[in-house]
Amino acid sequence: MLPVERYVMHDDLSELLPVSVVARELELSAQRVRALIDQGHLPAVRTPLGRLVAREDVARFRRRRDQFGRYRVAAES
Repeated sequence: MLPVERYVMHDDLSELLPVSVVARELELSAQRVRALIDQGHLPAVRTPLGRLVAREDVARFRRRRDQFGRYRVAAES
C-alpha cells in the first residue's frame, strides 16, 4: 500500500475510487482487485471507508490488458 501522502495532491476526492467501482471498471471481482492491491500490482490506500484507488492508477492498470483481455501483472522490463 502506498502512504496517504501519495494522494494528498488530489484536489477532488472523487478521483479516489472504492474497490467495488474499480472492480466494475476493470471487469474483475472485488476479491481479485483486493488481491491485486495486496500483491502490489495496483496502488491503493486504506481508509476508514475501505481501500481507495486513484482513478489514474485504474486507467494505467487497464492499459496493461493483453489481446485476450487478461491483465499483465508481471514486472515489465
